[in-house]
Amino acid sequence: LEMMWGNVEATLAMLKKIAYREGVGNVFAEGLKRVAEKFGGEAQKCAVYTLKAATPRGHDHRARWMELIDTCTANTGAIEVGPGVPFIKELGQPPLKDPFDAMEVSTMNAMVNGRRIFEDSLVICILTSHDFQMEVEALNAVTGLDYSLQEALDVGRRAVNQLRLFNFRHGLTKAMEAPSERYASVPVDGPQAGKAIMPHWEALRSNYYQNMGWDRETGKPLPETLEKLGLQILIPDLGKI
Repeated sequence: LEMMWGNVEATLAMLKKIAYREGVGNVFAEGLKRVAEKFGGEAQKCAVYTLKAATPRGHDHRARWMELIDTCTANTGAIEVGPGVPFIKELGQPPLKDPFDAMEVSTMNAMVNGRRIFEDSLVICILTSHDFQMEVEALNAVTGLDYSLQEALDVGRRAVNQLRLFNFRHGLTKAMEAPSERYASVPVDGPQAGKAIMPHWEALRSNYYQNMGWDRETGKPLPETLEKLGLQILIPDLGKI
């Protein structure tokens, strides 16, 4: 197959090979990280993925640190937090001042984490929900509940922490929450030119962990965090991961 840009027929043929694990499709079906490791060399330098083996969305996260950080630390395999930052005003927090300030962005991500998964649990799309306050009020009206915005966030955060415990039980480590070489590379043009995230990675990751109520050194949920979220039953699981 001539896998060149614009070759639709070759792309369709390759997708079929991947779906049926035919020929080289059997290799590509394992995901980009494993493919890059199998071929080695330049493939590992070019491939865009997280060290947890998730493949980011199609646009360039090097220009959106919020999503780059989120994709690497998410417990869902994709974006877990965003696009949540534009809604920070509803929580009484000031808007993001600098989208390339690693500490500010990682703190903001932690502040709003829970919203997206809360909405997912309602089986609605965050892209159609631009007023979190109205959404929670609608839920209260339909169900008779009396959730505040913070209580709604906590519902999502309970799911986030349950997913995290599950992931750690199945092999997640702090070292895996990082981007590949290409994913973290420094853009050479555009408004984000020269913006390098990796010099800040250790600090921003630890900062995110702390603001999420997780251990700064390991990323594992702290007992007090689980207790605060009503997940006391899961505290004994911390000794198993």
